[in-house]
Amino acid sequence: HKLKNAESEIAKALDSLPALKRILLSGTPMQNELGEFFNMVNFCNPNVIGTISEFRKKYERPILESREPDCSDSKKKKAMILQKELSTIVNEFILKRGNILNAQHLPPKLVQFVVCRLTDEQKAMYDTLIGTKDVRHIMAGKQCDSLIYIRHLINICSHPQLIIDTYKNKIKANEPSELLENVVKESEARTGMGLGSTIASTVQKSTGVGRSGMIGSNSKLSSGGGGGTVLIDPNRSGKLMVLYRLMLTMRALKNGERIVVVSNYTSTLDLVDQMCKQSNWPVLRLDGSTAGTKRTRLVAEFNDPGSGAFAFLLSSKAGGCGINLIGGSRLVLFDPDWNPASDKQAAGRIWREGQKRRCFIYRFMSSGSIEEKIIQRQLSKEGLQNIVENEDQVNEISNKELKSLFIRRDDTPSDTHDTLKCKRCSTVMLKDSSNATGSSAAMSIDQENKVDNGNGNGNGNCFDSSNDEEDEDIKYVDQEGCPDDTDLNKWSHHASVETCDDDVLKKAMAGDDTVSFVFGLEVNWDLLQEKELEERDAKELKKEQLANDLLELNEKRMAVAKEEAKRIALNKERQERTLAESANAMVIEDDVVTGSVALPA
Repeated sequence: HKLKNAESEIAKALDSLPALKRILLSGTPMQNELGEFFNMVNFCNPNVIGTISEFRKKYERPILESREPDCSDSKKKKAMILQKELSTIVNEFILKRGNILNAQHLPPKLVQFVVCRLTDEQKAMYDTLIGTKDVRHIMAGKQCDSLIYIRHLINICSHPQLIIDTYKNKIKANEPSELLENVVKESEARTGMGLGSTIASTVQKSTGVGRSGMIGSNSKLSSGGGGGTVLIDPNRSGKLMVLYRLMLTMRALKNGERIVVVSNYTSTLDLVDQMCKQSNWPVLRLDGSTAGTKRTRLVAEFNDPGSGAFAFLLSSKAGGCGINLIGGSRLVLFDPDWNPASDKQAAGRIWREGQKRRCFIYRFMSSGSIEEKIIQRQLSKEGLQNIVENEDQVNEISNKELKSLFIRRDDTPSDTHDTLKCKRCSTVMLKDSSNATGSSAAMSIDQENKVDNGNGNGNGNCFDSSNDEEDEDIKYVDQEGCPDDTDLNKWSHHASVETCDDDVLKKAMAGDDTVSFVFGLEVNWDLLQEKELEERDAKELKKEQLANDLLELNEKRMAVAKEEAKRIALNKERQERTLAESANAMVIEDDVVTGSVALPA
């Protein structure tokens, strides 16, 4: 991956080595931009697509410009031609292999995008932050430094305590923040707990947990940033509460399952770490501070069936790729990364050779929040890889997209689902009288019944109440075949966890509505075989269609040629007739002049 930066020392050193042939192996040929793709292509086949400046001028800039909202049709057409040209060149030496090769030897896996509602406390803090003058300036395009506010919003989505800890650290460093102070005051108003006091909660020992309940524990642990004794309450965060209930249910079932929790931020891992210790769950952790020699021991301990390990906390930056955690059969990506490759690599830690259990991979995101926008951005960014498959190209983040990051939607179970403009599902806006902000909440229409994926009812709504009464409680639409990772439209869609093919998640969230929507993708050998067969048939059909199109085109060309020949012949005949008539007229005129023609009296 270091080769993607042509200016790195290792890339320069390798490029200087004389070699008759060069072979690169990569799971993510493109992560951020076309320039990275150029560097890999140019390393294998120098100058095959020109120099970097030529590549940018000829391919990159026109293709990126074509993705702008105000791009003209002529530029889009030109970019498509260039894209096809580039695809034709690089496909001559790029060999692609998907996970179908691994799936034959691995158990099935279920990937689920789990959309979690924000708690009232999170909503209040979130709305306070996006209502500040600085954020209004960003929305108006007057301020470009938006990263700090993006990070604050991500922290709020993870757990309010992260914002409180950040504020405490600011005070401790004598760098008070009026912005964070106002946000924290909203948290105080919601919880009734002041910053000056120790944030502690009534401790309950229980096998279950509700919105208003606390996790069971006898211990008190520091929150990491405040310097006080704090119990981490998962009920203050929608995502953390879902994670807690999932882990609690796994422990209660005593079936030997283990879980891997991945986060991009060590501060978030701190919270999960404390939650596990408060619950007396054996936990291992690997992040950037973990010594190299210790890493091997931690991985071996987690993968050892005889060890007492239950949870493995992993920093995506420190261990997102290169390690196998087959001791776990469930993996939670707690927060999304802007780079889709990072999340994809981290998600693959448990679905590796040696895995015996069916795998469940969860990608958490907060409903209507910046996290859904990041996920949507990931799906678009992965379109960069499609440049070698003759598909659309995506641009860097636009001003419109930047502004959308600071808009929280409280009127939908999933902004991502709405953005897909799903033709298989339908939702209706209903007023939620319990909503503290007074906004509306989206609920599935009527009894949210299952749709016939064929032409059964003809309406295409997966939540249509016109189906039989016996199907009243079905709230989902099935997965279509074995779609790609980024084609959420063809994943299964669930308006309730009750319909997910995940007994542990269903048991964990029974009677709770924190999970507002779930996208599901089942991957197994049979489905992948069917997909491969469908793709092969599609290619044959495409070839046949192409042949028919060429035949039809040739027939049209021949017909046009005949018409053209006929037209030319007619024109020639007309010209000859005109010339003949002109010649006759000239002869008559000459006769009149010489007097050889007898004129009438």
